[in-house]
Amino acid sequence: MTVSAPPEDPPIPSLATAVRRGVLLGTGLLQLIVWRLAVWNPWNVDTLQHATLESGFLATSVVLLSVCIEGLCTFRGCFPRLLLSLAAFAFALLTLIAVWTAAGWKEEVTQVAAVSPDGRVQAEWVNQSGPFASSTGLVLRTYHGLNRHSTVLTSCNSKPASGIIRFADNRTLELVDRNGRVTRVHFDKNLDHRRVGRSCGEFRG
Repeated sequence: MTVSAPPEDPPIPSLATAVRRGVLLGTGLLQLIVWRLAVWNPWNVDTLQHATLESGFLATSVVLLSVCIEGLCTFRGCFPRLLLSLAAFAFALLTLIAVWTAAGWKEEVTQVAAVSPDGRVQAEWVNQSGPFASSTGLVLRTYHGLNRHSTVLTSCNSKPASGIIRFADNRTLELVDRNGRVTRVHFDKNLDHRRVGRSCGEFRG
């Protein structure tokens, strides 16, 4: 009579393996959380409004790179390791490109167009420049408490030569084009409004 051996229990990952997986996969998960928080950012906090944090391309590259590195540490077959090595190299290169692109994005205030009656909010023309493109935009910004800003106009070739930017009250910005048409932008204490990212082409100053 043959007695079969009891099935072996699956090997328990070592402490080093658990720590490695936690660091690699945790880094990818943390990057995704930070990215989604930066994109959501209902408070318009300046710290989160940074191109490096708002880049979904960078977050995705970091996650996929972490998965590839973990796969290289886990699998032993020659063909899977070759594929994972090529993928890891590609995602590492994409991550470096994403970091270089995001880190090179700068925003410089060129002119304060208007200040709210209570002095808490400013409308500012800013020059937004990056490695591949540059443009001018109009933002609302407050330096009281947490620094916040939100974009009113984007993709301007330059600051409009005419037209009026003014505050009707502490929560309303008015854009008056050269034909006298008035566009009102209402915002709350966090500078949230319904015209975020509006094209500059719609306001011919």
